[in-house]
Amino acid sequence: MSENSLTAAQCDEVEKAMREDAAALPPGSPMKQKLLQMAKDYRLLADLKKAVLRQVH
Repeated sequence: MSENSLTAAQCDEVEKAMREDAAALPPGSPMKQKLLQMAKDYRLLADLKKAVLRQVH
């Protein structure tokens, strides 16, 4: 595994941080929308990683 890969827990942390950063931005801000979309993507990635771990173990 590449040392640049994130664990499911790290994806959870990135998602949380992006949501916190987005909360500080004004409603309707393009950056806020981008952060929220990226947070959603990290949530999906974390969920997929967890599903793979359950299948492997």
